[in-house]
Order: sequence, then C-alpha cells, then structure tokens
Amino acid sequence: MVVSARAHLANRFADGVDELMWEARRQPMPDTDAIKKVLAQFARGGDLLAPDLAAALIVMQAVRLDLDRLEADLLDAVRESGMTWDQVALVLGLPDAAAAQRRYQQMAVRRELPVAEVDVRGLHGDPTGPVDPADRPQHGSGRGSRQP
Repeated sequence: MVVSARAHLANRFADGVDELMWEARRQPMPDTDAIKKVLAQFARGGDLLAPDLAAALIVMQAVRLDLDRLEADLLDAVRESGMTWDQVALVLGLPDAAAAQRRYQQMAVRRELPVAEVDVRGLHGDPTGPVDPADRPQHGSGRGSRQP
C-alpha cells in the first residue's frame, strides 16, 4: 500500500530531479517532500484529487512509523549509554521518568508493525491507481480547483 501511494505521488507531483529519478529508476520522491507538494498544491487551489490526499495520508503514516521506530532505537542507545530515565525526561521535556518510560514503550511496540498495514477502509477513490498525464497538476500555475 505504501509503495503504491509513493508511486501515485511521484506520478502526480515529481518534478525536476525527483521526476528524472522516478522516470529513470522508479525511485520515489522523499516522503516529506511528496506530502509538502500535495499541501502546496492544495494551498494554491490547484488540481488536487481525493486519491492524492489519501496517498499523502498513507505516506504520512509510514513516515510517522519510521520516526517512531527510529526514536525507539535511539532511546535504546541512550539507555545503553548510561542515561537515566530522569535525564531522558528532562531532555524530551517530559514531566518525569515514568513519562519517558511510557513514551519509550509506545515507540517500542510500533517497531513490530509492518509499514504496509495502514488502514484505508472507507476511502473513496483509489490512491494507487494509474495516473493519466493530463491529471498531473500544473506546478506553480495556481489554476484549477480543489476536488473532494
């Protein structure tokens, strides 16, 4: 699902080097760049389709999961280095050691989740379907209208 969402966003929004990398190697845009392009298109009132937004949400969940896993790994390293939970709480701006431990536990559990398991039940439209080149937004044009 995430791979298809990335492909959809690359087909619709990649330009410049990102477009060349997508066309030559099927390398999608960096996730946060793809999400920002969707938001920029929305802000301009440009041609935006419901599947664009759905694909951006799917990719956002993948980004969040990656960050949660990374944070759990970092907290493991921090603890192995000898920092206490009180010190971790202070650095993270949490009220106490128990809050730091709860945060770690929440992140550690997410380590086991596969990225592909993003629940998209109830979405209208297919965020993974092929994109007609005529449906590509006009970058920087500001023309078009938002579509639900």
